This record gives sequence, structure tokens and C-alpha cells, in this order.
Amino acid sequence: MASIMLPTDPGPNGMELNYVEFGGVLTPALGGAAQRINRPGDRHAVVFSMPPLVLEPHGRIWINRLRLGVQLGAVAEFLQPDFHIGSPGAPVIDGDGQAGKVLSLRGFTPYYQAREGQAFSIIIGGRRYLHFSDETKRAGPDGKITVSVSPMLRASPANGDVCEFGSPKIEGILSDDAKRWTTNINRHVGISFTVTEAR
Repeated sequence: MASIMLPTDPGPNGMELNYVEFGGVLTPALGGAAQRINRPGDRHAVVFSMPPLVLEPHGRIWINRLRLGVQLGAVAEFLQPDFHIGSPGAPVIDGDGQAGKVLSLRGFTPYYQAREGQAFSIIIGGRRYLHFSDETKRAGPDGKITVSVSPMLRASPANGDVCEFGSPKIEGILSDDAKRWTTNINRHVGISFTVTEAR
């Protein structure tokens, strides 16, 4: 089954982004030069905080989605406060066999500008992967952009795979904090949860 889409209205009111990396620095034991090793597989974990939710109906629905998400995985919208996304169009992967840190994309609104640090997700084989643009690049009149991204690709996208610039999302495993919540005498529910990309 597909991962559970978490509600957006009401949605989280804050988040903490954690970069999960698998590279490191090799420090020689005998005084040689330290060397940075970058390995594929870097990903993200996001801790989301929620405003107090009234128990009916919002608290009930959120609790149920988190229960299901613990079993099946969850998809949450990635917050970009004060960032004006604009109208990116319908961008997709432009060509098979892409790997590494450079992506060729098509389907943007002509002259749309993908900005440095802008988040987007790629849907590959039905799973979302969260990435960020490393640079500011503007699409041409044909709606195409070639852009450097981070982290490096963890799976090779197919030609035509969807890139969610308009509403980026993180998909992954819900951690243990999603298995508990609080209620009070005002019938408010307190929730926080973490989504960690599985790949």
C-alpha cells in the first residue's frame, strides 16, 4: 500500500530539518591530510510540530492518519515559510539514466526561476525523494532547466517522473513520537512527529 498523506488543514506550524549523511572525514592516524568522503544515500529527517488541535474532528483525523502512517509510511508537506514559489508549471525529469548531482528537467513555465535552496520532491517508482536546488537557474522559453541538486540522487528517475516544485513533500518512516499524543480538559490534542526518509 501507498504511504499515508498527512493532513494540511490544519497542518504543522513548525519543523526542524535534520540532514542525515553517510559520508565523513577520514583523519589519518599518523598526521596525514584529512580527507572528506562523500557517499550516496544522504537523506532528510523532519521533526514537525503542530498547533493545539480540537479533538473533533481534527484531532481524531490526525491521530488516525498517524496510526496508519506508523504502519505504512507517511507523506508530509515540506514547509517553506515566506518563500514565494510562484507558478512552476508541471516540471518532470527530462531523460532517462540521470544520476549524481545534476538534473535535467522540462515542463516548467517558460522563464520560471528555480532558486538556490528551493525544496522539491521527485516521485520515483511511486516514492518521493526530497531534494534542494544548489543554485538559481532560470528556465528557457522551452521550459527546460539543468540544475545542480542536493543531496545526490538516491535512485535513478525515469524520463517523465514528476518533480513537485509547487508543493514539495517528504515521505518516509514515522518515528516513535508519532505513537503518542496528549489531550487536555479543553478537548485539545497535542501532537508532534518525525518523518525520516527511508532511502
